[in-house]
Amino acid sequence: MEKNIFYLNYKASFISEAGFLIYNYINFLSASKNSSINWQDSWVKTSGNENILVRIEERLSDFPKYMNFLREVRTESVGIIKEFFDDKNKDIMDLFSIYEKNDKSNLALLTIVFMNLDEEKDDEFSYDSFKKAYDLFFYKLIDIDFFDLNEKDVNSYEKIKNQVKDLDIMAYIAKAKYSDKDMMMLIRAYKNTFDLYQRLLPLVNKLGKIIASKFYLIKEIFDQNLKDFEETSYKRAFEFAKQVGFEDCLNISQEIEISILLLLPFSCTFTFWDSDDMLPFMKFGILMSMYENQDEKNKLTNISNELKIISDQTRIDILDLLNKSDYYAKELSDKLYITPATLSYHINQLHAAGLLRVYKKGRRYYYQLKKSGFDKIIENLREFSKNIKEENHEYDQ
Repeated sequence: MEKNIFYLNYKASFISEAGFLIYNYINFLSASKNSSINWQDSWVKTSGNENILVRIEERLSDFPKYMNFLREVRTESVGIIKEFFDDKNKDIMDLFSIYEKNDKSNLALLTIVFMNLDEEKDDEFSYDSFKKAYDLFFYKLIDIDFFDLNEKDVNSYEKIKNQVKDLDIMAYIAKAKYSDKDMMMLIRAYKNTFDLYQRLLPLVNKLGKIIASKFYLIKEIFDQNLKDFEETSYKRAFEFAKQVGFEDCLNISQEIEISILLLLPFSCTFTFWDSDDMLPFMKFGILMSMYENQDEKNKLTNISNELKIISDQTRIDILDLLNKSDYYAKELSDKLYITPATLSYHINQLHAAGLLRVYKKGRRYYYQLKKSGFDKIIENLREFSKNIKEENHEYDQ
């Protein structure tokens, strides 16, 4: 009998979505200093490492049902969130503003935590789930070597916790490139995660109920996403795994859950754990399939993003090494004199651009270049440039 690779989560996770809504509000605050646009009518664009506020119609005019949903959710939520952050919870706002390698094109620490909650019930915000996700991504943020742990067969949350007990966490934090203020926040949150959870709990539950009450406005779009996966035998999921270079890992993995994101509508993420108790998953933004169908409209943006990814000097060095040979993570980090977590960050960027694939040999995962990814960039540039009309203008003296 053929193994099932994917399975659908037919429910929206309103608890995780509550975390995304908080992140959405904090992003709005960071971009709204010189703007008169209110949260309900705004959209935050990321340009480089800067957030820019524009009117919501600029991004969502092609998706009126979703735009109405977002406005209604924000209208009911804004007073509750504002009151929460006006009442001695500034540290939580700051934790939603700490990014891996200070790169705002990624998701912030607490947003990733909410992305990785493994709730047994979609209406329950449990401490165990929150603590597990927080610890794992806190360790990653401060450069603890997950690659090395995996090679030692440390492949479950409990085993990772036991290994970390023997590490000097303060030394890792001191080496991480964060401000003194951010480092102190990270330490306090790590040592007092239960306090953080208790303060978030009533806010998350309230916001989750608001999102659930407005879900009917986009349920048709949500259901269509699920139907598309079923009717195409998970074609988008296979293509996404191939795009990010993980197609060779599908058959050695546990079943991969596919779910739909409501409040990160243009995001796609593939979290792959080679673990006994941390299941891999894919999450697709609710508008992603409709957005992908606007190829011509988005082609130049996609080209720009791809060129930005390969323009970084560390990534150039990674590509240069992999052009000569396949390497596993420890080899690459040693050759480049960078930490494993820094390597992981850059590897993830190259995966997102479709330039790497990964395969498992023994306990190690090896990386190699994907020719098709480079061919796609070249083809997109060629397609974009074919209509350029050059005219010769003689210089008039």
